[in-house]
Amino acid sequence: MPSRRVLTLVAVAVVFFAGAAAMPIVDTSRDIDYAVEVHPATDGTVDGLSYSESDVVPYDDLSPAAQRAFDRARAASNNTYVVDDENQTAPDLHYATDHIDVGHGLYPVRYEGDVYSLRADQIGGGIDVGALVQLYLLRPVLAGLGLVSGLFGAYYFVRE
Repeated sequence: MPSRRVLTLVAVAVVFFAGAAAMPIVDTSRDIDYAVEVHPATDGTVDGLSYSESDVVPYDDLSPAAQRAFDRARAASNNTYVVDDENQTAPDLHYATDHIDVGHGLYPVRYEGDVYSLRADQIGGGIDVGALVQLYLLRPVLAGLGLVSGLFGAYYFVRE
């Protein structure tokens, strides 16, 4: 009969291996959301950037998808409308990721006589660091500890 020490080391090895195996497979990429934010323009600026009258897009010239996003953002309590499917975005809007400018992610829109700032952003994307830590650090450490514990258990079992 194996000693208590051997049985303990083997049990610890099983727990570590089971912990590593039970971790869910994770996606290391972050989901991308597409946001449209609408605010009234102030003093000839949209989000702090100046625009000219030639930059102003009449609401009726927006695509139906852009009009829907504009309306939903304007009606929302935080003035933002977010979708997570690129197929639900407005094809005539450029959803900016980092650099935004008038006509490139930022649009002055004339609606019922007033000019609004319509900002289209792509949010998220990139790499999920937490998922990478789990995949490349936590899981291998648990498996390594299980291996070491199992090897010590085998060593003590052979010595007995």
